[in-house]
Amino acid sequence: GKGAFGVCTACHGSAGEGGSAPTIIGSGNNISQFGTIGSVLSFISGAMPWDSPGSLSPETYRQISAFLVVQNNFISPDTLWDANRLSEIPIG
Repeated sequence: GKGAFGVCTACHGSAGEGGSAPTIIGSGNNISQFGTIGSVLSFISGAMPWDSPGSLSPETYRQISAFLVVQNNFISPDTLWDANRLSEIPIG
């Protein structure tokens, strides 16, 4: 996930602290507004990167989503995901 996150750093900062785009890791992040891991994945896969939405592989979007929810302490890094049930895994 951290390697895949590199594509986000140009706008969201090297540590997700914000820049020309909102903070997505740490204090003031806006990730919890999505409610579930599935909603995070759905949003970023349809809207990011802003200059080429949907251009990354499905696996890359999953890795970025996992990185974001783990870095924000919404889930444990040891959590096993069922890809068919992401909309049922709450965050926030």
